[in-house]
Parts: sequence; structure tokens; C-alpha cells
Amino acid sequence: MSVWRDLIIGYRKKHALTQADAATRLHVSQQTISRWESGKQEPDPSAQTALRQELGMLALTMREAWIQRVTLSAGREHLFEPGWRCIALSQKLQDKELFMDPAIVGKSLTEVPFFAPLVPQLEETGLFSGETRLARLKVAFHLPDRSVGRTFDLWPVLTGTDEILVHAVAYPFAVESAHPSTPEVKVIDLEVIRRLDSTAPAGVTKS
Repeated sequence: MSVWRDLIIGYRKKHALTQADAATRLHVSQQTISRWESGKQEPDPSAQTALRQELGMLALTMREAWIQRVTLSAGREHLFEPGWRCIALSQKLQDKELFMDPAIVGKSLTEVPFFAPLVPQLEETGLFSGETRLARLKVAFHLPDRSVGRTFDLWPVLTGTDEILVHAVAYPFAVESAHPSTPEVKVIDLEVIRRLDSTAPAGVTKS
């Protein structure tokens, strides 16, 4: 299904616009907005350009370019497609993070026991549905020999082929060591920084 329908509906809700108001902003007819929202018609290329500018989703490169960008990054970066399937991992993560197995690329987080507990919280963010522009996840990873903390900033990327990917950048922070017998993952906090629908809750907190 096209991502445009949900993105346009979410855009109107955020700005409290009628279909006629949105049509005026985007220089199309109200009937066109109606057809887009019903899924009966796709925005043409010029309309997609205008929509991307209005939506603020301006990372308009191809999927392959994003994969390359993340893979070559010097930071702690991940790239996911729907289903939380990891499609790219930065070289720094592959080389330096002892708890990060490069084999995660190509797998859904649900398939990786160490990361599977994160998925329910990640699903709450609405990053793949066009609801959210930025979410922040704070996690403690407890290993038998050490504990590490990571804050993940996550935001959606709308590619030039109308796919929504999620780009995640991790930042370390200190946590108290727990020394569990088996590895554990604890979600400390999950905050939706900016929702597209302004009527939605400002954040979700986990402890």
C-alpha cells in the first residue's frame, strides 16, 4: 500500500486542515486530495515534491544510497525497514560493539533474542506509519561482564521510491553494572519527541 494516503491524512490532522485547505496549500483540487486519501490515486511527481516539502521529510535519496551512507558512517548508526528488519549497520558498530553481531543485518529484531524485547516499545512509536517525526529510546544492555547504556534517536526517512525507512543513531551513556547470568535488555525511557498528529500524547515513558 502507498505511504502517501496516511502521510496526507496525518498532515491535515497536524495542521487542522480541511481537504479544501490542504488542496489550496498544495495547489490541487479538493477532489484530488480526496482521491489521494482514499488511495484511488497516487500523487504525481510534482505533487510528491510539494508534499515532501510540506511534510518535512526531505531526505529524498534512494534506499541504496541510505544503506551506503549508514554502512560507511563513523558513528553508531542503524537503518531499518518495516518489521524492524535491519538493512544497514555502520562499520563502527560492526567493529567496536562487542554485543552487536554484524549478522543482524538482514534480520528482523524479533529474530534476535537479545534485541527482541525492544520491539514492542519500538512499535509504539509509529515511525513507520507516518505518525512520528522523531523518537528517543534509552536502553541499558546488561552483559555478564559489563553494562552499557545507549540512547537511540530514531526518525523516518521517506525515500525517492516512497519507502519509509527508520534511521537510528546511538549515543553512549554510563549505567550501573548489573552482572546478570544471561544478557538482559532494559528499556529505561521511550519518548516520542515530535508526533505528526498534534492531538496524540507527547511521549511514552517506560521504566
